[in-house]
Amino acid sequence: MLYQHSKYADGGVSEITSNRYYYGEEATLPTPTKEGNYFIGWYFNDIKFTSGVWKHMEDVNLTAKWIP
Repeated sequence: MLYQHSKYADGGVSEITSNRYYYGEEATLPTPTKEGNYFIGWYFNDIKFTSGVWKHMEDVNLTAKWIP
């Protein structure tokens, strides 16, 4: 099954905003930029996501978190 992973940079700039992955396929997350802020990661419901093999059986909307 194919799942959608959307990314919201929360005011920052990201080269990739959405991807589709199959269960167990490797996902590579971009590193967004936001002037005057430090990117600390991609989050979904307070769970940090990183690049690698994802085993989620649902669509995921990731939000960038920043430290000013």
